[in-house]
Amino acid sequence: MELRLEVDLKLDKSGNSFPCGTLILMNNKAVKLIEHSNTNFIIQEFSKEAFPIKPNNYEVEYLHKYNLISEVHNATIQIKDGFKFYTKLSQNEKFKIKWMVLVDWSKQPENTWKVFIFITATILAIIGLI
Repeated sequence: MELRLEVDLKLDKSGNSFPCGTLILMNNKAVKLIEHSNTNFIIQEFSKEAFPIKPNNYEVEYLHKYNLISEVHNATIQIKDGFKFYTKLSQNEKFKIKWMVLVDWSKQPENTWKVFIFITATILAIIGLI
């Protein structure tokens, strides 16, 4: 599953953000950043090592509605060993991100048995109700 999000970088502590491109998330990895033409400014301002984005794990933090930034953005995406991007997620995009993380979690060998037990217990509970 792939998800494309328009993302911004926060340039200063006042909350001003700068649109920098489209971040492509695939499963549990931030795969690529399709940079806008204005990204050269960011490269000069921050670090040439940070661009292009290397595929890496990411974490999503949902901002509370009382946060000052939440009027424009409702989530941050922190790439491991990389930048923190700000974005506005729809309910559908939130669901897709949660689903991608859940599918990736269930494919890990140490979690496969937990999924099997959950499915078995659910089937037995349904049979028990009948």
